[in-house]
Amino acid sequence: MARLSGNPLSRLLRPASGPGEMGRLVAVAAFVGVLAGLASSLFRSALRALTAFAADGLAGGFDPSAATLPGWALFLVPGVGGLLTGLLIQKAIPGSVGRAADGTDAAIDAFHNHGGLVRPRVPFLKGVTSIVTIGTGGSAGVEGPMSQVGSGIGALVGRFLGVTERQRRILGIAGMAAGLGAIFKAPLGGALTSVEVLYKSDFESDAVMPAIVASVAGYATFCAVDGYAPILGLLPRFAFHGPLEILLYAAMGAMMAVASRLFIRLFRRTRELSLAWNLPFWAKSALAGCAVGLVALAVPQIAGSWELLAGMMRGGTGSGWRAAAFLLALAAAKMAATALTVGVTQSGGLFGPSLFVGGVLGGAFGTAVHALWPAAVPQPGAYVFVGMGAFFAGVAHAPIAVAVMVCELAGDYGLLAPLMVASVVHVVLARRESIYLHQVPNKFASPAHRHELQRDILRESTVRSLLPGTSAPVCFPPEATLAEIRRAISGTSEEIFPVVDGSGAFAGVLDVHELRKAIFDDSLADWVIAQDMLRPSAGLSPDMDLHVALQRFLAENASQMAVLEGGKVVGTLHQRDLIAVYEEKSRSYT
Repeated sequence: MARLSGNPLSRLLRPASGPGEMGRLVAVAAFVGVLAGLASSLFRSALRALTAFAADGLAGGFDPSAATLPGWALFLVPGVGGLLTGLLIQKAIPGSVGRAADGTDAAIDAFHNHGGLVRPRVPFLKGVTSIVTIGTGGSAGVEGPMSQVGSGIGALVGRFLGVTERQRRILGIAGMAAGLGAIFKAPLGGALTSVEVLYKSDFESDAVMPAIVASVAGYATFCAVDGYAPILGLLPRFAFHGPLEILLYAAMGAMMAVASRLFIRLFRRTRELSLAWNLPFWAKSALAGCAVGLVALAVPQIAGSWELLAGMMRGGTGSGWRAAAFLLALAAAKMAATALTVGVTQSGGLFGPSLFVGGVLGGAFGTAVHALWPAAVPQPGAYVFVGMGAFFAGVAHAPIAVAVMVCELAGDYGLLAPLMVASVVHVVLARRESIYLHQVPNKFASPAHRHELQRDILRESTVRSLLPGTSAPVCFPPEATLAEIRRAISGTSEEIFPVVDGSGAFAGVLDVHELRKAIFDDSLADWVIAQDMLRPSAGLSPDMDLHVALQRFLAENASQMAVLEGGKVVGTLHQRDLIAVYEEKSRSYT
């Protein structure tokens, strides 16, 4: 879509910098939210139709007695879905192969590394491939494609209005919030997730208000079609009963840290092996789909999703150690199926499967403790509820957002306190590992904020601190001939050579890139002198801070400059030395 800055609507709505910027940005975010809500509704309708035909119809939920196809062929349903997904991605968006596998991770990548820009067709096509993947039985979540689609809508609206790069990034976050808030019917959780999931230990404060407004707009638009009932339906009223239970929930959070590390490593290793496997992408995607189908035939409950979790919360976790062991096996099967689906086919999201794994693990923990000490765990289903949020909080480093999100999914805030405790314990023990490859530690590590940090970081050092202690620069008098210059610089690796007069006063520099035009012409060797090739330069001062020095490098379009003290040359400095200082100081902040 071309930038239409001359459009009257663009001039009216463009959130130009100034006192009214946030108000206009919020208004545009509301519009983005409505579009994302409509997109979520279309996505949900298409997904339900395909699921009813393929995963629930042809495959019968991977129950041979309920399937249309013969039992031996059920594993082919996800395989065909993987084949179609692979062909569409390979033919239409081959550049996306090997980048962010999950849609939320793609939105994070766009924010940090691409100025909020999104290729218009990528979110749309990834939405289509996710419908095919999930609808045919793949183990993936709906939130990934809706995060990516919402972020893409925000980017497109930003391009239409001709906004700044910073505003485009914020609109991308607002679109992500709207997609999440709509598809999960969780307006506050969607908004908080979009600003928290960008970082491992930070959040995007400038985007909070636009994200909230966009998420509410997306939620209201989606629910006008789909209804306002919570995703998990009617559940028992959960509550915790004192300090002892808090300790049990904390212990469960510690268990989640072990499981999440296994999940993250399994997902990343599967993705790496898939990318290294020398087969066409469509073939790898089809084989991965067939493998998921085989897992589903062995453990059909991996296709249960929200209905299974809601049933467990209503008391369907089973009882005794055998039930706890089965739930652990179910969690492992779901991890494997998700790694194969999202890691190989690169369609769908990780949020939903992570909630499923966490809920099942929580159910296993609650069931085991109930078998050992019934009085301490009167409601094993409560551990399913807490486990959902605690697990994803650790794999995504978003404890606050996920706590709210899970409460909105269930329509119940009764377990918010133990949910926060379990989530924090998991995050603390997770060792900063994240399921999202493009998530960065904090704002100091994000290219989106590099321009804000550059001034302060570079002002902490001066040019003098980077000057070499011993070696002196190679200098030439104005009358030095080309032949003399050629002999003197043959053993150097410098890019500029200062020119100084008889008193040592700086006159300018010889640029090696300019010298190349004449230095090998022997006919000019004794006729051209340094004065003829001189380039004026303001030079740098030893006491100048590195921020000012960098501005001078940029002004002269130079990669190396002379350092002057009292008008005399005392050294030279490369621009790369400044960049190295900036990167070192940035790492110290993270």
